[in-house]
This record gives sequence, C-alpha cells and structure tokens, in this order.
Amino acid sequence: YGVTPLTPMKGIFIQGPVFISFYLA
Repeated sequence: YGVTPLTPMKGIFIQGPVFISFYLA
C-alpha cells in the first residue's frame, strides 16, 4: 500500500499539539 510506520507517527506528532491546543482553548 506504500504506507510506512513513520507516516502515522508523523501524523500523531503533528496533530497532537493541535488537538491539545483546541482541547485547552
């Protein structure tokens, strides 16, 4: 399929702080 384990980790690493900022806002 072409999806490496690094892609989901990068997605979580990017969306993590964003989700936290929205949750705390």
